[in-house]
Amino acid sequence: MENNDQSQSASENSSSFWTTLPGILTGITGVIGAVTALILGLQEVGLIGQNSTPTSTTQPSSQSNERWEFMGSASTGEIVSV
Repeated sequence: MENNDQSQSASENSSSFWTTLPGILTGITGVIGAVTALILGLQEVGLIGQNSTPTSTTQPSSQSNERWEFMGSASTGEIVSV
């Protein structure tokens, strides 16, 4: 019987992991990580944030029948065609 009383008093004195400082820091870190992952995921899908693609596509003016292919955008924002 004495052994049972000791285990009962030991369980009453011990606190939950989540009430200790390492437990609280673990919980806060988990919440911050989850929110960050959610924001980055929604931004990658395009549900939040700005669309960084240029809205106007200007083609170089040419009087001949040359064929221009869009190659991409320069770092200055200019469209590169070849």
